[in-house]
Amino acid sequence: MDICNNIMSPWLIMGDETKYIFAKWCGDIIDGITNEQLRSKEVFIYYDLLTHVEIGKDSISIYSNKLIPGSYAYIPTRNDIYTPSNVHSTTILVFEGFPFGKDTTKNLTENWRSSNHSVLNILMDLPIRQGSTDLQLSINPAEEIEKEYIDNGLATLRINEMSDIADVFYWHEDIITHWKLKAENELKLFRSKIDEYSFEYFDWIVDTTDTAHMLSTKELYKISSLAGVCKMKEKNVSIQQRYRQTIEQLIFESADFELLLHSFSQICQCIVWPMDSEKLHEKAKKELKKAFFVEMDKLFENDADISVSLLTEDLFEEIITDKTGKLYGINERINELISNFFGISNHESNTVVQFFTEFMEAYFRKMEDLLA
Repeated sequence: MDICNNIMSPWLIMGDETKYIFAKWCGDIIDGITNEQLRSKEVFIYYDLLTHVEIGKDSISIYSNKLIPGSYAYIPTRNDIYTPSNVHSTTILVFEGFPFGKDTTKNLTENWRSSNHSVLNILMDLPIRQGSTDLQLSINPAEEIEKEYIDNGLATLRINEMSDIADVFYWHEDIITHWKLKAENELKLFRSKIDEYSFEYFDWIVDTTDTAHMLSTKELYKISSLAGVCKMKEKNVSIQQRYRQTIEQLIFESADFELLLHSFSQICQCIVWPMDSEKLHEKAKKELKKAFFVEMDKLFENDADISVSLLTEDLFEEIITDKTGKLYGINERINELISNFFGISNHESNTVVQFFTEFMEAYFRKMEDLLA
């Protein structure tokens, strides 16, 4: 049988050499086929009323009445021949013989479980240790490891004879256990997104400071230039109000800022506690705008704001270049505020990243509590 890149076998059998002993159990094979022969080819185990074996050029097919009718299992030639990303709708059977509790088994199990696959660890407790000093132990190592695996949340089955085959093929992971596994994996993924968020934000900063984007030199000039502030022709509007209107339009209503909010709201989608992305988007926008304008208002404290009936470019230039006036240098301070707030020169420590990471940390802790 040809196995394609995306395998959908009901059971994918992996682990150490004991998986071949199990395969021979399925086919009632005592002699005639060695582990070496099985190891050198792909092994398929099919259901059939008549137990028999077919040896092909690249594969060995074992037909057994011990499987569920219509089903089959597959043993690849190596444990690493398939990865979790190209295996679907499959239960992973990880076989382990003496010595039990091997790191290779634990790593293999974690690799598949971390991708939300149902994994059953099967301890082949076989009478093959005569002469071993382990016979002197009062506790059976297989029992000890079985308890360790179960205590660590791993589905584990200990078998020692052919009659146990049905227990393997009729096992299934209950829905609650599988959901919890998926939720724990989602939480781990979310944790990594929090830890790596500053790198994602850096990419956004690089793009947004490029030509014609929100934080480019050209766009920032529009905010703090005479034309930017004076283009609004309303009468009796203060200079502070004019700055606010310009910044709202060119910063907080820009496509670049909307993209940042969208990316953040998508990061916060976790099955443990799904959030309304649209509401989160708007909440983040509202809170960041509020935080920015609180800082901007400080630049106009002590009656520094000026309201005139009609603000012309000449009058505006006169106001902001008067060294004795309270608005002297306001353009530079506005630009500095925007730069610090968004972290143009420091993508790891700025108001925006701090807001996002603090929100995600609180969200993470709430989801942790739900799974506790």
